[in-house]
Amino acid sequence: MKQILLFALAMMCALPVAAQEVVRSIEGEFSYGMAIPTNDLGGDGKISKNRLLQLEVRYNLPWHPIDVGVLLRGTTIHRLYEPVDDVWPTDADWDVSAWYTMAVADYNFRRGSDASFFVGLGAGIGSQDAWNDDDIAIKFCMMPRVGVELWKHLRLTLAYTYMDKQTNNFGLSIGVVFGGGNKK
Repeated sequence: MKQILLFALAMMCALPVAAQEVVRSIEGEFSYGMAIPTNDLGGDGKISKNRLLQLEVRYNLPWHPIDVGVLLRGTTIHRLYEPVDDVWPTDADWDVSAWYTMAVADYNFRRGSDASFFVGLGAGIGSQDAWNDDDIAIKFCMMPRVGVELWKHLRLTLAYTYMDKQTNNFGLSIGVVFGGGNKK
């Protein structure tokens, strides 16, 4: 019996252990990207005019590969509608702006390595401003997302933001991460 225990102990000491590297607790991100509307409301104009800008602060849980944080995001979607007899007699061309404040959480794969993948979800409130809206309504919004963090300071993210028909969009962004990274 002693020989089996000694052999098991020797094997545990000899096998390599794969653990998540310890990363700094707090990190922030500044991102810029493109928003692609998902609802065709009669014809959309130039996708190149659609933009998103976001700022995020995250806390990396030390005992799990999870981070939680707060996201502030602004999106502008350029809309172009063709003439419709009773609705618009001429072309309508305007920007729909939306602002979001969300709580976010991500599960990180290979955290601390040069290519760390993540999946996450955000939920919170948002508001939109269009040329024909006098009242700005606060609405519930949701954002599932996936992405990769490269070299601990460059983050590529694909997200779907759901709020209403005018502002639902896929967002593709590139961000710069400050803080975070491996502990020294």
